[in-house]
Amino acid sequence: MSDLRHHKLIGYIPDLIYAPELRYLDEVQAGLVARLRSSSINAQYHLIAAHGGIGVLPSFIGDSDPDLEVVLPDFRIVRTFWLVTHKDTHQLARVRAGREWIAEMARRHRADLIR
Repeated sequence: MSDLRHHKLIGYIPDLIYAPELRYLDEVQAGLVARLRSSSINAQYHLIAAHGGIGVLPSFIGDSDPDLEVVLPDFRIVRTFWLVTHKDTHQLARVRAGREWIAEMARRHRADLIR
């Protein structure tokens, strides 16, 4: 853990973090600051995969790339996200279809999401 301060860290742009659950670096170690930043988890993944530095990836992204190596195997960050709709649009067919599709994908890929 203490060696992390000596590596180039990849993470989110603090001013563009859209959910407090994405402010996880202090949970890894207090005072960590990402030097390479993007608001896109896909961009962060590509930076990590291109040997740009060390970062935190969701298991369904990181585990799917055999070239990536877990550097802290005993450390996990667990998050829960909610799907929220406005009460006035909750029963619109397009909103309901989108909600049902997301729920089905979460059920179908549950094992990949909770590793």
